[in-house]
Amino acid sequence: MKFLLAHDGSEAALANEDFLINITDSNRAIAEIVSVIYPPHYGSFGYESMFIAAEMHESMRKEAALALENSTTKFNEANWQQSSHLVEGLPAQEIIANSKSLNADVIAVGSQRKSGFEKFLLGSVSSKIVRHAECTVMIHRGSTQPAGEKLRILLAYDGSDDSKKAVEFLKSYPWKSEIEVLIVRVIELVEAFNMDAIQHASAGWDDEVQASQQAIESVKVDLEATAASVETQLHQSQKVAEELLQTSDVWKPDLIVMGHQGHGAVAQYLLGSVAYRVAEHALCSVIIVR
Repeated sequence: MKFLLAHDGSEAALANEDFLINITDSNRAIAEIVSVIYPPHYGSFGYESMFIAAEMHESMRKEAALALENSTTKFNEANWQQSSHLVEGLPAQEIIANSKSLNADVIAVGSQRKSGFEKFLLGSVSSKIVRHAECTVMIHRGSTQPAGEKLRILLAYDGSDDSKKAVEFLKSYPWKSEIEVLIVRVIELVEAFNMDAIQHASAGWDDEVQASQQAIESVKVDLEATAASVETQLHQSQKVAEELLQTSDVWKPDLIVMGHQGHGAVAQYLLGSVAYRVAEHALCSVIIVR
């Protein structure tokens, strides 16, 4: 599996590298380490100050090259096959473009938590990558080491094509250690005019609950050859993302894995996808599978 690591020299980027090394079997993985520098805009400087901009540019390149060299050494010591790339441009745009040209399976980025206002005002590189990347994205947040001997993974499953891809991703990922999986299915209740009560009273409600339980039990059987242990939970909520986040707070996984888009694509386009909201607010690392 080929990983593109977005590296900017920050603590979040370094922690992202450590986490990836700690959970991934290096014999079945390739790292493409990409550092993007955004050069000074020479037009914003007066003629007499252009040499200062040139010096700034060269300093940025040297600093980025040194950071890449340190990361290369780290992955070499961990017995990874790897290469590094120093590019210039807008960070999110270049990371996504390089993920395509390098045929990356996964973009791995670190996330520095900011206030909601800062995210709304500026947007983070990781947020832009989650929204616009065409491949799977891993957002590292929290500890670089699994909390226990086994890696704890919460798998959000709703029966959509993307959630089925998430199951296949779990099965194909080159895990370094044993994993234990909690499969969570949240039946979405309609949040308007007591429609949730009408849902419960409808003739097909019991059938939907039974079908949902059977679906996650089927996934459990499918994952038993991959995971050391597999559990299932069926929830009902008007707010799917919040229910998943609350379940995560209780179960305390090292990682949440989910498909990029579940059922109800139009509503997700208008309101923001469940996956994006989980990626923004989860306290642990998140993998959004495409």
